[in-house]
Amino acid sequence: MVPQIWAADWFEWEGKFWSVPPRQGLPKPYQQPHPPIWVAALQAATYELAAQKGIGVLAMGASDPSVLEPYIGAYHDTVGKAAPVGGAVNAQWASQTIGICTEDNREGRELGTLSIKNFFGPDRPYAKGVDDIYSRLLKQ
Repeated sequence: MVPQIWAADWFEWEGKFWSVPPRQGLPKPYQQPHPPIWVAALQAATYELAAQKGIGVLAMGASDPSVLEPYIGAYHDTVGKAAPVGGAVNAQWASQTIGICTEDNREGRELGTLSIKNFFGPDRPYAKGVDDIYSRLLKQ
């Protein structure tokens, strides 16, 4: 929807879940083509969808960066064939990992464990379908 708002003088939308009456979306991006589109992602299905739609990935997680290597490869294999949802393909991948530095290793692990449990659990929509997420994350 956003690329269409950026491109049109007036915009309206009738969809399955959303209806937007005619309106102007202002201000318009000065940059041409419009700014790159990104998605924050935690799951392989989101990485794959981003590649298919030509969207850049902001991978967030609490795992060793090497865990993402096969997903990054698959993303780059697919994004070159994307049908972009915007004016251009954003074939970029950025990864963020969580880290904690403390004076005491035990204290750091306890604080890290608490942070992981708060962020990933148990009713967070982005953690659905990953039953063993705590044990997998805490092993790393």
